[in-house]
Amino acid sequence: MKSPNKISKSFFYKYFLLCASITTISITIISIIFTIFAGNYFKKQEKDLLELNLKNISDFIKTMSDDIIFINNNDNLNSLILSSMYNYISHYNNYEIFFVNNKKRTIFCTHKEQPCPHKIYSISDEIYNYMDNNNIFSEFGNLNNVYKCSTYTVGKKQISSNGNDVGYIFISKPSTDYYNYINTIFTIFIISAIIIIFISYIIVYMISKKMIDPLRKISQITRSISNGEFTSKLEIYEYREIQELSMSINNMSKSLLDIEKMRQSFIANVSHELRTPMTSIIGFIDGILDNTIPREKQHYYLNIVSQEVKRLSRLVKSMLNLSRIESGELSLNIEYLDIMELSSRIIFTFEEQIKQKNLDIKGLSINKYFIYADKDLIYQAIYNLIENAIKFSNQNGYIELNFNEENQYTIINIKNSGKGLSKEQIPNIFDRFYKTDKSRGIDKDGVGLGLNIVKTIIKKHDGEIMVKSVENQYTNFLFSLKNKK
Repeated sequence: MKSPNKISKSFFYKYFLLCASITTISITIISIIFTIFAGNYFKKQEKDLLELNLKNISDFIKTMSDDIIFINNNDNLNSLILSSMYNYISHYNNYEIFFVNNKKRTIFCTHKEQPCPHKIYSISDEIYNYMDNNNIFSEFGNLNNVYKCSTYTVGKKQISSNGNDVGYIFISKPSTDYYNYINTIFTIFIISAIIIIFISYIIVYMISKKMIDPLRKISQITRSISNGEFTSKLEIYEYREIQELSMSINNMSKSLLDIEKMRQSFIANVSHELRTPMTSIIGFIDGILDNTIPREKQHYYLNIVSQEVKRLSRLVKSMLNLSRIESGELSLNIEYLDIMELSSRIIFTFEEQIKQKNLDIKGLSINKYFIYADKDLIYQAIYNLIENAIKFSNQNGYIELNFNEENQYTIINIKNSGKGLSKEQIPNIFDRFYKTDKSRGIDKDGVGLGLNIVKTIIKKHDGEIMVKSVENQYTNFLFSLKNKK
C-alpha cells in the first residue's frame, strides 16, 4: 500500500505532466496552424504580385505594333523588344518569363541555363484551353514537369495592339523564397515556443505545487483525526473546492470530537448508573449473608435490593430500546391513529400519581386529532413526557395538553406547572443521562434516558421537538407529527 506522501507526490506529478502536456500540445497546434496560415498568406501575396507583373508586361507588349514585336511568322521576337523587355523585368531577380506562340512553341524565355526546359517540355492543352477563355492561369507546382520543384506560375493569353491573339505569356518564380519564409517562420516560432513552454512549465510547476500543498495539509490533518486527535483544524483556503473540503473536514472533526465527548460521558454515566445500585445490592446481600444485617431487617433491605434490580432492568431496557431505534433495527408500523384518545389513555394510567399531587388536568376533550405514526413508539414517547410532567409538577399544580393542526402536521403541547428549567438546562435536556435533579431527591428512579428516547422517536417519525420553560412557572414540551401521508 502506498504511503500518503507517495500518493501526494504521484498526484502532483500527474497533474504537472497533464498541464505540461496540454501546454505543449496547444503551442504545437498553434504553431502548425500559424505556419499553415502564414504559408497560405505568402502564397497569395506571391500570386497577386505575379499576376500584377504579368498584367504590366502584357499591357506593355499590347501597346507595341505587331510589325515591331513579332517577325518570321510569329516564330521569333524582335531582339530590340527582347532587350527592352529584359530591362523591364531585370529587377525581378527570381522571375522567369517565357512566351508561347499560337503553335504552342516557346519562342522566348529568360531562363539562363541551357537546354531551356520551356522548349523541351510542353504544357498541357487543358492549361491553354483555360487561358483561351480569357482566364488567368495560376499554379503552385511543377507545370507538367517543366520544373523539377514546386514553382509559382501565372499565365494569360496575349493580345496584340490590333486585337489579335498572338500567343501566351507566362511568369514563374521558384518556391525557394516560400520555403525559406516557412523555415524562418517555423524557426522563430520553435524558439519562441521553447521559451514559452519553459516559462509555462515553471508556472505550472509552481501553481501545481501551490494547489497540492493544501491537499498535503489536509492529508496530515485527516491522519491526525484517524489517530483520535479531533482538535486539529484546517485553515480555510481560497480555492472554493478545497475551501468546502476543509470546512467539511473541520465539521467532521468537530462532530467526531462531540461524539467522543458523548462517548466518554456515556461511559461515565453508565458506569455511575450501574455502580451505585450494584454497590447497594452487593452491600446489602453481603450483610444478609454474613448476618451483619439482623434477620428482622432483612426483608426491608431485600425490598431495597429489589428496587435497585428493577432500576438496573429499566436502564438496560431503555438502552436497548434506544439502540434498536437508532440502528434502524426497529421498523416503523405506521397507522392512522387518534393522538387525543392515546394521550387520554396514558393520563388514566397515572391516575394514582395525579391524585397524590392533586393535579388539575387540562386540555382533554372529545375532539379527535389524527396522526400517521407507529402506535407503540408514540405511546412510549407521550408516556415518558407525561410521566416527567407529573414527576416535576408542583403540588396542587396542573398538567395541560394542547393539540393544533398546522398544514400536514399536528402540534402537541404537554405543559406542566412547577419549578421549570433554567436557561443553562434547556440546551442539555435531551442529552443521554442528563438529569436536572442532580440530587435525585425528586427523580429517584429515573435513568436519564427518557427524553433522549422521546427525541429519537420523534425524529424517527420526521418530526421536531423542542422545549419552552420559565423558571418557577412552567415547562412545555412541543412536538410535531404528520397528519397526512
